[in-house]
Amino acid sequence: MKIWKEGLRKITHNNKMNNCCVRTNLMKHWMRLKMLVDVAGNVPVKVIARTFASGKTEKLVYQSLADLGLPSGKNDGIEPAEFTFEKFYELYHKICPRNDIEELFQSITQGKADTISVDQFINFLNEKQRDPRLNEILYPLYDEKRALEIINDYEPSEELRGESEFRIIFLNYIFSSNLVLIRVSLKISGA
Repeated sequence: MKIWKEGLRKITHNNKMNNCCVRTNLMKHWMRLKMLVDVAGNVPVKVIARTFASGKTEKLVYQSLADLGLPSGKNDGIEPAEFTFEKFYELYHKICPRNDIEELFQSITQGKADTISVDQFINFLNEKQRDPRLNEILYPLYDEKRALEIINDYEPSEELRGESEFRIIFLNYIFSSNLVLIRVSLKISGA
């Protein structure tokens, strides 16, 4: 019993776990769902529906699964190979859209484009993301080189990486571990 308490205490009092990024939490939840297989070795659709049905109708979950090309019947099962993290991530965004991040994206582009230019991204990093109290010698302002490094890490489309305008899967960057402290200071809800 004592070993169990100590192990539980390590988890509940672990600051790194309490402050991990959204993407890490989603990855852990996806892995947990993949382990909850039925007798046939498939992930039951009703288990996925129960995960997302908090405050949402189950019909929305089933419809979103169908939109992604996954089995969507209440008694169906999804093969673990089909239930990739990318599919789970898409499902999450269909069911739980992040309007606050969409508003942030629109404020950067002034609602004029579906892409962010490198200059707009640098401005966003320096004006909205960077803590102004930081020493500029130890923590210099973002420049084009550092912004392009971030783009290369988070832009999944190889064709768009090297261009002066890039399509950003903005959520990949916002949900990343690079922004844990920034999210707290900006008070982005749900993050």
